[in-house]
Amino acid sequence: MNFNLKSVFFFSVLLLSLIFIPAQVFGMDNDLSEGDFEAEFDVLNTPRDWETEDVDSDAGASASLALSNSGQPGISYIGDIDSSAIPPTEKLIYTKLSGSMWQPNQAIPVAASNTDNSLQIDSSGKPHISYYAHLGRALRYIVFENGDWNNSTVAENSQKDTGIYNSLQLTSGGKPRIAYWDAVNGRVMYARYTGTEWKRSKIFEMTCVEPFPPIVSLALDSKNEPHVSFYDCEASNLKYAYQDSSGWHPDTIDSSFRSGLSSSIAIDSKDNPHISYRSGQGAAGRLMYTFFNGSKWEFIQVDPDFWYGEHSSLALDEKDRPHIGYTALPGAPTHEMRVAFYDGFGWFRESVDTATGDSDFTSVSIQVDQNDHTHVAYIDNGSDQLKYAHRDIYRRYVYMPVITNKD
Repeated sequence: MNFNLKSVFFFSVLLLSLIFIPAQVFGMDNDLSEGDFEAEFDVLNTPRDWETEDVDSDAGASASLALSNSGQPGISYIGDIDSSAIPPTEKLIYTKLSGSMWQPNQAIPVAASNTDNSLQIDSSGKPHISYYAHLGRALRYIVFENGDWNNSTVAENSQKDTGIYNSLQLTSGGKPRIAYWDAVNGRVMYARYTGTEWKRSKIFEMTCVEPFPPIVSLALDSKNEPHVSFYDCEASNLKYAYQDSSGWHPDTIDSSFRSGLSSSIAIDSKDNPHISYRSGQGAAGRLMYTFFNGSKWEFIQVDPDFWYGEHSSLALDEKDRPHIGYTALPGAPTHEMRVAFYDGFGWFRESVDTATGDSDFTSVSIQVDQNDHTHVAYIDNGSDQLKYAHRDIYRRYVYMPVITNKD
């Protein structure tokens, strides 16, 4: 009788513990298109194992995070701000994590930059950055090689902000590709470096009538072909475009009013696009996620509440599962930096950092390394701090009883 009771107890605990074992243990492919992926939660999940640290106490804007091949994060951002100067001064800065310590921040020797920059790290560990330079109103690109920063102009126009919104990716051979907003001509543009010069092509043309910025996001597929998501500020909807040998192919993905704000794109192992974005205005705003399943676009409402989904940043893990960093306003004066993710069984969303009063969060940038470790960089506007948070999102704790045959 004692043996039977112990057996029942053991197998009951074993069954319950299986709930917390990550999906990849079972070899599941976790295809979102084959399961229930509704994510309208009633409550926020309890955050687990997030470690948050301050990287720079004098950071102003535009944090962009990238990972090296070994999974070590680097961040480019705007910092070293002197608001007492006339005009105020600021610098483009790069820092990286070496072991458990952040290396001394490198102020990049460029003219004063503004709010937007985009970072990638190549296979040899060299940082590449596209950025908007206020002086000259130009889109520029810089790479650290042979012990120095080498700078070049991608596009410029002294009358308007060319490249104020930009997104950088590197080909498998380390060549830079940049999607950006050309405010002079009202065009979403694409620039590729041939090794000797920059070649540019028009993706889409529009006349902005909306007060919201046409932020662009770029991703490359396995053939190094570009895919771009952006907000159509004329039609107020989400656009997606890809390029092949016949040219660019733009399309409207979500036609609902003011969909496509703060979009971020990623390409999965099957070369299908995934996009996170904010849809709606003000209290109607919500975080949305869409992906192409090979035949059609699927849509998921990830976080439907008040002022949610701003500054969205999307990354896919090794099994093509989505992870989205974004900001939320669950109730004034509380602001949150959140992460939502799909782990193979269902969606989770968690609060990583909270601020109150006049403080809020911007410039969220997320990456997931090959070990399913999540990395997020963001700006705390209240304290002007660059922050970094990380954790293993699939780690679970299972406590098994010790059973003996004591009479």
